Amino acid sequence: MIPVAFDNENVVLNPPREPAFRDVEPLPVYQGPDSDGMEVTIACFKMSREELDEINRTGRVWIILRGEVVPIFTLDGVSPFK
Repeated sequence: MIPVAFDNENVVLNPPREPAFRDVEPLPVYQGPDSDGMEVTIACFKMSREELDEINRTGRVWIILRGEVVPIFTLDGVSPFK
């Protein structure tokens, strides 16, 4: 999966400078209020054909979060800007 630019992005988050993160790409995001007025950070990713095939085969998507605190998050297939 790769992060992709989108019309509503307003910030680009850069990866940490530590060598362990040298393969991490900058992440275009929208930061601001959602439709309920809650502050959010939204990013968009594009999947390869192989990734889509695997998701269709297993029905699973994995999310890996770094750190000790799990942020509140949502995975969705529909743009939150519609």
